Amino acid sequence: MAKANIVRAEVSNSAPQLVYIRYEYPAGIAAGADATSLIELDLMIPNPTDYTHFPVTELIIPDKAVDIDLMTVGVSCDSKTFDFNIFDKNGVAPDLIDTTFEICIYYDLQYTMSDFFLETFLVKNEDVPRTNKLYAWINNKDSIDTGPIEFIITYQVM
Repeated sequence: MAKANIVRAEVSNSAPQLVYIRYEYPAGIAAGADATSLIELDLMIPNPTDYTHFPVTELIIPDKAVDIDLMTVGVSCDSKTFDFNIFDKNGVAPDLIDTTFEICIYYDLQYTMSDFFLETFLVKNEDVPRTNKLYAWINNKDSIDTGPIEFIITYQVM
């Protein structure tokens, strides 16, 4: 499975604390193709054993799965026509489309998209056993490659 690299991860100096993660998937998607597999997006949490800072400023990938309140989602690439989906379960993307595991769906995007959720949007990983991952899928409808793809998510750990 493809994995997006964490480029930047920060936690806000607020209450409640928000986690901001920017990912990059450097391989991109070829023209007229879709991702051959889901792209892993690792979730991080403020380090619960960091007693040196208040609020906690260090982020870790925890051993146990956590639930999140998803607040913002963003994607950016060089394609002028692409679809973008986020799933909370690993699997074959075409089989997951139109199921309860599809948590965000965006069609016919042009270059970039950013969305935010005004109400609580509780998300939990549905893998067995549970992991701290979300999964992205891109369908590039354009006649050019996407180039590197950038993802941004912001959430609160529940």
